[in-house]
Amino acid sequence: MNDSHCHFFSQRFFAGLGRSLSHGSPEAPETTALDRLGWEAPGTADQLADRWLRELEKHQIGRAALIASVPGDGEAVARAVRRHPTRFVGFFMVDPTT
Repeated sequence: MNDSHCHFFSQRFFAGLGRSLSHGSPEAPETTALDRLGWEAPGTADQLADRWLRELEKHQIGRAALIASVPGDGEAVARAVRRHPTRFVGFFMVDPTT
């Protein structure tokens, strides 16, 4: 079984989300977002890739398509694919207006 839609919520994603939520808070933007959501920090791209791999194994998923969740975050997905090339394929975002 394959999962064709997994958002790779990297540190860059949470920093961007946190900036929109922080309203001048002195906390780091990613901390603001994670605290509001009650989620665990993703760590490095390699750590997040390993976490996704554990989830695949837990649910008996053979492969997953990882999606860069913010423009410019394709490198984080590429690192995950390089780390586990038989388990992940990578998708990225392109803004056709730029």
